[in-house]
Amino acid sequence: MSTNHNKIEIHESEQKKPKMIMDYNAAKGAVDFLDKMVSAYSCKRMTRRWPIAIFHNMIDISCFNAYVLYCDTHPDWKQKRTVQRRLFLEKLAMELVNHHIERRKTLPWTNASLELVLRVQSGVTETTNTSTTQNSNKRKRCSVCPSSKDVKTSKICKKCKKHTCPKYSEILCLLCCQENE
Repeated sequence: MSTNHNKIEIHESEQKKPKMIMDYNAAKGAVDFLDKMVSAYSCKRMTRRWPIAIFHNMIDISCFNAYVLYCDTHPDWKQKRTVQRRLFLEKLAMELVNHHIERRKTLPWTNASLELVLRVQSGVTETTNTSTTQNSNKRKRCSVCPSSKDVKTSKICKKCKKHTCPKYSEILCLLCCQENE
């Protein structure tokens, strides 16, 4: 099947193959080259669902097409770098994600998700705990409440490292925490 060939034509050669097959064979080197280039940096994952496999292939080919167009319009861009395509893909990914990161800044946050977004934007790789309280796996009695009440909590004060219940602790977002410090 081909959208380029409307009539059934036979190529004038020894093999007498259809013209559609001869045209494909003449251009299949480009398809092999595309497959080779796409496989170097691919988003494909093992899947049994064919729509997902097709979607991953569409993303890979779209990214390669974008790379070719970008190199054509910016011929001096990192010309001497051997990892030029990887750098382009990283830049493309950040451009696609930045809008969503900016939009999510205005949404209500948990401390962990806000910290993650700020880390991604700043490029910092190590995690830091800047919240006023942190969770512990172990629940212990609140150090502020009277022991007769037996209030148990998993929250720990960042400063004194003692367990404190929500009644005697204050939750601050990451930005307010940085202002207090």
